[in-house]
Amino acid sequence: RSRGLGDVYKRQGYNRLVQEILSLDVIYRDVLTLKLIYEYSIDEICSWLNISENTAKSRIYRGRKMLRERLGGFYNEK
Repeated sequence: RSRGLGDVYKRQGYNRLVQEILSLDVIYRDVLTLKLIYEYSIDEICSWLNISENTAKSRIYRGRKMLRERLGGFYNEK
């Protein structure tokens, strides 16, 4: 079964998002990888990274803001 053009665009978008996340400073990269790619909860992220809920939320907010700036209209959140 062949993939449609839409699937190719989705895959390219995902790959670009992952590349941009991996290029961020580690404090943003870690929380965004866990939240956006692996879809873990804030509680899980806090536990694994040993950070407070406020810190996690702040890093996610700031990291997403950086992604929007870097990717422009290419990055649309769920």
